[in-house]
Amino acid sequence: MKQKHLLVAAGLMALSATFTACSDDDEKASAGNAAVDPAEVSFIVTSNDLTKSLRGGSRMKVFTDLNTPKTDQLVYGDSTNADVAYSVDGFTQAKYNSQASFFTGYIYRQGSVEESKGGIGSGKMGARTYTYSNGRLTQSGVNIITNFGNVGIFGNYTYVAMNSDLAVNIFSANGGLTTWQAVDLAKYAIDGTAPIISDVIDMGNNRLCLALYYSNRDSAAVAFTDYSFSKVSDVVFDSRIGGIFGAWRSVRYAMGGAADDGTAYVFCGTNANGDKLGALRIKSGDSTFDPSYRFDLNAAADGYRFRKAYPISGSKFLLEFYVDKAAYGVMDTSGKFAIADMESKTLTWVTGLPAESQMSGYSVGYGDGYDGYYYLPFSPSEPSSSGGGGRPGRGVMRASSNAVPTIYKINAETGAASVFMTFSKNESVKAINIIKK
Repeated sequence: MKQKHLLVAAGLMALSATFTACSDDDEKASAGNAAVDPAEVSFIVTSNDLTKSLRGGSRMKVFTDLNTPKTDQLVYGDSTNADVAYSVDGFTQAKYNSQASFFTGYIYRQGSVEESKGGIGSGKMGARTYTYSNGRLTQSGVNIITNFGNVGIFGNYTYVAMNSDLAVNIFSANGGLTTWQAVDLAKYAIDGTAPIISDVIDMGNNRLCLALYYSNRDSAAVAFTDYSFSKVSDVVFDSRIGGIFGAWRSVRYAMGGAADDGTAYVFCGTNANGDKLGALRIKSGDSTFDPSYRFDLNAAADGYRFRKAYPISGSKFLLEFYVDKAAYGVMDTSGKFAIADMESKTLTWVTGLPAESQMSGYSVGYGDGYDGYYYLPFSPSEPSSSGGGGRPGRGVMRASSNAVPTIYKINAETGAASVFMTFSKNESVKAINIIKK
């Protein structure tokens, strides 16, 4: 079933007023400056049953204290705890909007369950929305969508960009769904090929940078709009790097983000001969690429390609590289990590994570950054494809039997990773989301 609710003029005006009144500048400041003692910060861990993959659904548990390591934790296995939220549909990705205090879990077809069993319907895709209050998540809405790729947050909303349609689904804390049809972008097709939206980057002050990807063009492309998507600027191109795009199978990964000061960075992690691997920036308030800035990541990374780029805090990002210089397709193994300091244009390889030779047996979940650290989940590969982790689960080497599901805490200054949380062996940790205010 295809649900699309076009934003009418009144709806756009209401959204614009809401976004303008509630800037996300406070969230950016909290993420970068840690206004709250990390020992008092809460976070949500989403986990599935390793033996059931997505078919067992997902549970979400709220923890507190980003300073103190924890061992042998239960999330999915804590099934009798009334404070642990449960979705019969399995989540592959999850986002938490700290400004509007709500959590969104995203459902691929592999994880959807029949309506008769409380699911969204077998073979369907969608999202469940939960409001957060006093350490508990309460479901506020369920929505079915036709498809999705990249997911993220802006202002008081979360979003999913559509893979096959030039559109963005927008979710609100009350469970509502609206869909923005990007008709203004369709006119920028090149040789009959329209772009896809590969990222929506919140630059603060009612400004969004839309990262675009053309399958037939080896250059960066962006456009700009406001929080209501009421008017989209002309597309701006820059051939100093290649396309802004990251993927594993049908999953789309973030290849951009905003620093704490609102500067947007976009990345190219793969291209044919490596000459256009790198990053560009758009300074806060600008609508063009900074002509004086290019970070040559091909040289900095000694020729390794990458497919994920996530903000930590300040101007630092975590990049996930492929483990083999010659194997960087959408089915190839990644799991070599580095901290990119975008201001100083330096790259620091991460140490202390599972060995690269073992990465084909692990699933890398979705992490989050706070106060100079990035928290990243690793779980043994599931017995069947999850559609949302870092590795395929079928036809690959499983992690050794003593592998422990673990969230690592990565120091963005030194690149050193330490064990932050370990879990029961049957847990498959999909995401950690930090509640930043």
